[in-house]
Amino acid sequence: MSKKELITQFYEPFNNGDVTVYNRLLSPNWINHPADVGKSPDLTGFKEGVLELRESFNDFKLEILSLTEQDKRVVAHIKMSGVHTKKFAGILPSHHFVTFYGLDLHQVGTEHILATWHFEDLKPLQ
Repeated sequence: MSKKELITQFYEPFNNGDVTVYNRLLSPNWINHPADVGKSPDLTGFKEGVLELRESFNDFKLEILSLTEQDKRVVAHIKMSGVHTKKFAGILPSHHFVTFYGLDLHQVGTEHILATWHFEDLKPLQ
């Protein structure tokens, strides 16, 4: 599987909720930098964070805008949207449709994602 295919599969649970795929995609020592608010930086905390994100937005959708690969790294520019209905990352719900963006850097090995660094612009939620 190519690095870009691996990263594309990484984002599928954001849309379908099947976080079990991370058991196959992520290295056992994978680290989420920084950890999601109130979660551990490991696989367990990340799975919880993905499910919490999905629960915080009705009709949540994540779209990959671009993937850029260089050596053992893949950068993803992502767009997220939905109706903000529950508190997320300490931000109270607006009950409005919102769109926000993120930029993720993934370190990729031969079979797994080894680490992920992420940044989301949450200002549209406020």
